[in-house]
Amino acid sequence: MPSPCRRILKPAGISRLPRSKRGILLDGGEEVLVYNIPDNTKQKPHTTIKAMHLPLLGAGLFVFWLLLSGYWSNPLIVALGIASCSLAVILSARIRRKYRLASPLTIVRRLPRYLAWLLFEILKANIAVVRNIWLPERYPISPTVKRFPIHSRSRLCQTIYANSITLTPGTVSFDVSDDQITVHAIEEGAIAELMDGEMNDRVAALEDSR
Repeated sequence: MPSPCRRILKPAGISRLPRSKRGILLDGGEEVLVYNIPDNTKQKPHTTIKAMHLPLLGAGLFVFWLLLSGYWSNPLIVALGIASCSLAVILSARIRRKYRLASPLTIVRRLPRYLAWLLFEILKANIAVVRNIWLPERYPISPTVKRFPIHSRSRLCQTIYANSITLTPGTVSFDVSDDQITVHAIEEGAIAELMDGEMNDRVAALEDSR
């Protein structure tokens, strides 16, 4: 099936004509050239991967693996760690070819401030859950499920947002699709705070190009 085209009409007499010229029509007695030009209004999937991102990702994953595993002197286990990190980098590259991702370096640079804010929110949520458990008559549990929009454009930031909700006690995100997220909360107040959008906006700011 031929690629979608748009028709552009130009007066005759133009010296350089594209190879895709299809014919000549008469428009009110004036000779008009008709062209078929591919429609490039739809952007192709993002395929450009900065060369430095993947090595940095691989090195970061391997250092993180070493810190978690604690195996520094066993060659076999270290080799398996390198293999697993390499596989993760390959899968990451394939994902970046298909889906638009924000610049990882931009997000990493802004992440510490967001994590500091998130830790404070987790502390507040812990206190709220303890309050629900110890004082159920005053602070009753009211399980709620709500679906609302995500402000982030990239899948990476949408994942950060969904995981941030799950890390916060009292709320769990269990579906992300069509730029919408579905969240279960043990009380309506937690859902109301999420719908106020502060966490949503802070995660979206991680990928902001400004």
